Amino acid sequence: MRSKDHGDSHISRTKEAARSAANTLRNRLAKLTGNAVWYVWQYHFKWSKNPIDHKKVVFILFAGRAGSKFLIDHLHRLPHTRFEYELFKPAALAGRHRLLRMMRYAHGRYRSQVYAARSLREILRRISGRTVGIKITFDQVENSGMTVRELCDEFPEAKYLILYRRRLAEQFLSLQLAEVTGQWGLYAGETNFAEREATRLYLSRQEFEQYAERIKRQYRQAVRALSQSGRKFLVLAYEDLREDPEGHMKRWIAPFLESEVERPYEAVVQRQRNRSVREVVKNFEEVEDLFSLEKYEFLLEASGVEADDC
Repeated sequence: MRSKDHGDSHISRTKEAARSAANTLRNRLAKLTGNAVWYVWQYHFKWSKNPIDHKKVVFILFAGRAGSKFLIDHLHRLPHTRFEYELFKPAALAGRHRLLRMMRYAHGRYRSQVYAARSLREILRRISGRTVGIKITFDQVENSGMTVRELCDEFPEAKYLILYRRRLAEQFLSLQLAEVTGQWGLYAGETNFAEREATRLYLSRQEFEQYAERIKRQYRQAVRALSQSGRKFLVLAYEDLREDPEGHMKRWIAPFLESEVERPYEAVVQRQRNRSVREVVKNFEEVEDLFSLEKYEFLLEASGVEADDC
């Protein structure tokens, strides 16, 4: 008799566990279906009017590791101004819409230019402020299925800040450090992995030259596209901005955005490399000339060509 009761109890527990698993699966399927319905509604039917007509839109275009976070820290000193970080990566979206993220970012690319443009509008709509913007690298623009020219066509009233670095070798070194440490930004209170571990790198001359040519081409194409489209844009060199941020904000950036500097500067993003280039690069003697401004300085002109090319 005890054996029968024991068997019945085991069957009862098994049924209860199966029921619980079925309920969990049903709830997850319902949530997944709900997200799918939300996605279809949001991106196929809910675009009868532009939700950003009352906002001033600004895009920051740049190559990675050009100092864009430093620029945004200063832009946030302007009243009613808010900039979002890179859009074309999953971290830029709200965490609860997992299905939406999977559908948008399959294989690291958007499905088409249409989806990329709609997503831009959705993010801009969510940002509160009179002047709103997003910073986008050239690689992210290309991976989205768009071009800078198509971005101009989608947002004809937008303004553009083009941020670049004259010292391409230091930008390349910054990129290498970020890839090795996995740390793409250093905020107050965070550990600086590159400095803590005294990371040292071997710099390849061939890889740098390929990188430099690609970066120069991207900047030239972007400035030419903006010029030909008749869009308003401002070219900023990171080194000049770092040397005199107050002067740049008051003389160039604030007037360009039709605003005024109101708040004092608060450093949200910290400098990641505090050691000299010689201390970081293992083969510094072999590549020392790459860091010479006389030989490898990149000067971007408003025409989209280098000063040396004129």
